[in-house]
Amino acid sequence: LYGFIILMLCVFLSSCENEVDVAEDWKEIPIVYGILNPQDSIQYIRVGKAFLGQQTSAYTIAGIADSLYLTAPKVSITTYTKLDTQLVNSYELVAVNANDQAALTKEIGIFEESPHWVYPFAEAVDEQLLYHLEVETATQIAESWTAIVGEVQISRPWTMPDTLPLSLLVEERVEWEPVNAGHIYDVSMEVHYKEKVRIFTGEEVDVPKKITWQVGSNFTDNDPVSSNLLRYEVSPYSFIYFMEVKVPTVAEEIGDIVSRSFRHIDVVVYAGTRVFYDFNRVVYGQNGLVSQQVKPDFTNIKNGLGIFTSRNVSRVRYLPISYDTMLELVCSEHTEDLLFEASASGLDFSDCP
Repeated sequence: LYGFIILMLCVFLSSCENEVDVAEDWKEIPIVYGILNPQDSIQYIRVGKAFLGQQTSAYTIAGIADSLYLTAPKVSITTYTKLDTQLVNSYELVAVNANDQAALTKEIGIFEESPHWVYPFAEAVDEQLLYHLEVETATQIAESWTAIVGEVQISRPWTMPDTLPLSLLVEERVEWEPVNAGHIYDVSMEVHYKEKVRIFTGEEVDVPKKITWQVGSNFTDNDPVSSNLLRYEVSPYSFIYFMEVKVPTVAEEIGDIVSRSFRHIDVVVYAGTRVFYDFNRVVYGQNGLVSQQVKPDFTNIKNGLGIFTSRNVSRVRYLPISYDTMLELVCSEHTEDLLFEASASGLDFSDCP
């Protein structure tokens, strides 16, 4: 994330020795990552710097905190009206150690773990405004702009006036309306179920579980089914195959599974900006031989590297599955070993076909 590996190339031609140093004179380059989400009560902006060390391994430098962070940067977010870019407000952000924030965790890796500086932004994010991020150092100013993605209105499946069960043995549809500043969409389903587990004492306990099914990703608004509707079609039986692969046949080190009961599914639609789309296309969209080479960098940070943009997320919660889908989950040869019981859902499949 923060480091660039330095390559040294020596070229020998005939009796002449030409040594080429591909490293330029050292320059502090800000690295910025910030994704604003109106659904989050606090946004966290990560600010660091690219590092360069001709005599020291990049892995060694990555473990030195002073090599990862800018010296006393001034980080600010300023909001403007969308129509005429009139100043609305300005906020100076103060760094905190992410290790002291209960909501934040950092994966263990080669980079120094503490301190792990981030810049919280606790103001409500308003989709009617433009956001300008600025990182000022002693030598330069890195900056970027973003609009805010609007809230997705999911029109199918629905819960009002009556809940429509998900029929996942046929081609089920998820439909939603395009949103302001949105260009790329992901669809997932959060599957909730409960395990009855017999622990080592012989007691049976209920353990709630949730697994996330990534139904579709990188869906754009270039091909809507109508002028005001986007749709993703879920393949028949893909739910059963997902459960077969993702639900373990044994409990996770706490005892023996007595039974499982399906609870509900939450349908989730994520929306991201055009910047998200470009980022995915540049960084992840490489094919063929190019995929074996160094990935190209993507940035929308002027005088720096990284990404500053926005996303939004909407959910339709507590969706049941249809009778046929439940029957298949309980009785199918693909999932019968998972010990799902229909009785917990008010059904009786005592004699599976």
